[in-house]
Amino acid sequence: MSSEINPDYVKLVLEKRQRLRLVHEKYFPGKFWVLDSCLAVRNILQIEDISLPFMLVLLGQPSAGKSTMISFVDFPEDCYSVDSFTPKAMVSHMANKTEDQLAQIDMLSKIADKVFLTSDLAPIFSVREDNLLEIIGMLTRILDGKGYKKDSGAHSQRKYDDVFFVWIGAVVEVPRKVWPIIASLGPKIYFLRIDTEISFEEEQEKILENLEGISYEQKVTEIKQAVKEYLDVLKEFPGMENGKIPWNKSKEDKRIMVRLVQYSQLLARLRGHVPVEYTKGQGGANYGFLPPIIEDANRATVALYNLAKGQAVNCARNYITEDDLPTVKKVVLSSAPKERVELLKLLVENNGELTSTKFMEVKKVTRMTALKTMKQLEILDLVDEVKISTVTKPCTAIRLKEHFMWLVEEGIQ
Repeated sequence: MSSEINPDYVKLVLEKRQRLRLVHEKYFPGKFWVLDSCLAVRNILQIEDISLPFMLVLLGQPSAGKSTMISFVDFPEDCYSVDSFTPKAMVSHMANKTEDQLAQIDMLSKIADKVFLTSDLAPIFSVREDNLLEIIGMLTRILDGKGYKKDSGAHSQRKYDDVFFVWIGAVVEVPRKVWPIIASLGPKIYFLRIDTEISFEEEQEKILENLEGISYEQKVTEIKQAVKEYLDVLKEFPGMENGKIPWNKSKEDKRIMVRLVQYSQLLARLRGHVPVEYTKGQGGANYGFLPPIIEDANRATVALYNLAKGQAVNCARNYITEDDLPTVKKVVLSSAPKERVELLKLLVENNGELTSTKFMEVKKVTRMTALKTMKQLEILDLVDEVKISTVTKPCTAIRLKEHFMWLVEEGIQ
């Protein structure tokens, strides 16, 4: 393949992309970046030498548009979509079915080399904690891309090897009990928070516009047609072999790769698990904290690099640039407990240093909660504890570790 992509093709893609952006912004203003991220995940399927599945879960309040965004990228020729499912459906063991019949039923066979879409993952994340560990453990294994093996009395062992797919799902919020399990089992599930804060008056105006304009169904149809036209052009990417886009790594700047690694290292610590041995009679920074569980950033780097590649394809490129990093950054800052991310944002906004008093004032939390969250970031090697002199007495504060000060220069939004 030529090192340069035909300029006429690039122009055509960018024209289709701009048309899609305009029609989407007309009906769903300020949210094109969400659709763009979903399209980037779809594109991962088309890129050569990628075998690691990628799962992105949209987070947002009811009616935030999560299911709508998923519907925009749902096309039967390369998608398998369900509203909800039970994990046992991945590999079935029904006693009254033959092996051949089970192979037709297994969801894992249906999603192989496809975009798996699930508009409601709440039934998975809301189960009892002992069942949750089993479910996320199974999903983690499947998201390794190495297939899945399951034994039962009815059919002994049934298995699938090397299953590749991408997965886009949605849920309102990740329950607090889920984060420690995700941290313990490794970086396999990624999130994208799509909440937007609007005033009472803006909400009222939005509702009135919806009542007066064309129907919701007409809006969806128009946007989906624009998505289809855009994807049809992307499927004709120059130089494709066996339906895959050859990658031109030689055009990628090492500084961009370094930033990807830094994002992965940040994420590993942000969503690390800090076990607690005891809490009775303890509070704030005096919890009985045990050594943290921090995931290896290598796997996350590969997954985030693949996401950046998908974003590059959105712009008719087969190499990543700095323009692809905002999508990765949004995913990183969505894929950790919200209270930690909010504290990190405050830190960055205050030039990398924050007192417990400031944290309490801005976030309206108790001193105990402030000290506990700050201590967790210290244990996770994100910050150092320092003492700041005040008029009355020294105040507890935290300061970003030197190797994360690049966040202050780059900004957090």
